[in-house]
Amino acid sequence: MLWDRGEANGHAAHIAGNPLPNTPAHRVILVEAFGDHQVANIGTEVQARTMGIGIRQPALASGRSLDVTPFWGIPAQSAFPFAGSLLLVVDSGTPAPPPTNLPNRAGADPHGHPAIRSMIAQFLATGTVVDTCGGAPCTAPTS
Repeated sequence: MLWDRGEANGHAAHIAGNPLPNTPAHRVILVEAFGDHQVANIGTEVQARTMGIGIRQPALASGRSLDVTPFWGIPAQSAFPFAGSLLLVVDSGTPAPPPTNLPNRAGADPHGHPAIRSMIAQFLATGTVVDTCGGAPCTAPTS
């Protein structure tokens, strides 16, 4: 019960839209490190769908995901600047997460790398997402 108030699962549907009573509307930037060893990509994507937010496209290079329909049910956002909530995917070259109920342990753990700090800084300063990846998938080495 300690983490119930801090974990977003219980109130995710009210974060980016349909705010709870007496709370303001919020804009959020949700970052997924593709192949993350610490936070399962499926969890991040469920969070985005629950929040009703879109995904910056192109999110990944063709063929990087093992999913039949990558990012299923998450609407694409490809026009920038964008003043709204968004899921951003950063690909460091770590192998794709396994398509089974197993943790990803292949390759270097991409969790927390700084590839899109300027995009996040701009969002925090203005509430607007700008495309700092030049219209291509956001990539960055893990080292």
